[in-house]
Amino acid sequence: MNEYSYKEACYAFMVAVADEDDNVTAEEKHVIDHFFDDRFDFPRLSDSKKKEIGSTHRLAMSKDDYHEKLLTALKKEKKEERKALRKLNGQEVSVQSKDQFASDFAKVTDVKWKRNAYFDEATFMKDGKVTVAYYDHASKLVGTTAVVSFAELPQNAQKYIKNKFKDYSIGSVIFFDDNEFNDTDMLLYGLQFDDEDNYFVELIKNSTKTLVRVRPDGEVFYFTEIK
Repeated sequence: MNEYSYKEACYAFMVAVADEDDNVTAEEKHVIDHFFDDRFDFPRLSDSKKKEIGSTHRLAMSKDDYHEKLLTALKKEKKEERKALRKLNGQEVSVQSKDQFASDFAKVTDVKWKRNAYFDEATFMKDGKVTVAYYDHASKLVGTTAVVSFAELPQNAQKYIKNKFKDYSIGSVIFFDDNEFNDTDMLLYGLQFDDEDNYFVELIKNSTKTLVRVRPDGEVFYFTEIK
């Protein structure tokens, strides 16, 4: 890893994984490029540079701990870069959060509250769907999550997931609706991410769940894995 950064090495690893048949398709390349640009602010490289990096690090693929070292370093790097969420004090839901909820969702009367480490959460029904509203340390709405169906995903995302994850069963699908007037990051599945509208889809194989993030325009990105 002396010559290239961990970001570049991780990119090379993704290319190598996709290149099982020695032919990285345009679709695979598009997904990999957008994955790194979106998740890690990865600088765009020329095709020749990507090929050079891939060839250099392909030799390291046989090492058992190569992938784990990359992921560990990358997680540490992202943790240092991202502004930490502010924890809430105490275990009681803030009165201010409840008041703000009443203003944000004036017609909702049946609501259940709970507080976790970072958000006051209000669970209620909206448009026939179980919905959760999240309020930060300042009692401002971060956004809402709602359980939706796979059929509600953009058509291009449905097609991509069905083709790319043929051996997986579809689990729950959640839509995160961001409050664009609050720049506090969101936390789902134990991961902090930029506050923007996204779908999250559980893909299940054996005892492992792979979470992918789907943007409203239908682009699909790897999010995390739960074992």
